[in-house]
Amino acid sequence: MNRISYIDIAGKKCPMNFSLGAVEEIGQRYGGLEEMQTAFSGIDKKPMHEALGDLLWLLSVLLKYGAKYAKLTENGDGKAYSAEDLAVLFGVEDAGTLSQALTAAMNLGATTTLEVEDEPKNGEATLGR
Repeated sequence: MNRISYIDIAGKKCPMNFSLGAVEEIGQRYGGLEEMQTAFSGIDKKPMHEALGDLLWLLSVLLKYGAKYAKLTENGDGKAYSAEDLAVLFGVEDAGTLSQALTAAMNLGATTTLEVEDEPKNGEATLGR
């Protein structure tokens, strides 16, 4: 199960993780995922500084949990960027790219994967043998 996506920040490939911890933080800020979706669906109607602030905050949350995941599983350094750091590293022209990266990370983290193993014994019973 791979639920980690990556974004390039200043030439560094950084992991993003839409984990349970990220969902909890999003819920604390917005009240829940549905409320967050509502907030982001109207992002183009917000003043630019508010819209960018929301994008950078959400990116910082996913990066924080990506860094923690990497540290726990891959011996990563655990370094994450704050929203303030990201405001320095990205420009206004990057807003579309950031939005796409966030959407991809959240879709990947919300994808359910089921693994099914064949059991010959059960297969025979369903065939009437």
